[in-house]
Amino acid sequence: MNNYITQYATQAQRDLKEIYEYIAYTLRSPASAERKINKINLAIKNLNYMPERNRLYDKGFWRGKGLRYFSIERYSIFYFISKETKIVTVIRIIYASRNIERQLNFIDF
Repeated sequence: MNNYITQYATQAQRDLKEIYEYIAYTLRSPASAERKINKINLAIKNLNYMPERNRLYDKGFWRGKGLRYFSIERYSIFYFISKETKIVTVIRIIYASRNIERQLNFIDF
């Protein structure tokens, strides 16, 4: 089986940290925050197998760029696949009610 390695871009790491902090400190539920982060990380780890199974994000600037995405618990996970290196790079983890196109403009990877 063609296994891939999954990595997080700097912005995706920041996104996870912000998600955790919001749930743990603003909503005052650290246990809930831990569960949420674990579910997101597990879903991302599953990209090691068949990462092309998710849809292309084909809007605006991203049309034809190969950006893929999927949703888990009201969060959208955006990533690129390198077939040459067998690496999946998660670039953003965005809450569903945010302006996704605007958030994708602030990518640092």
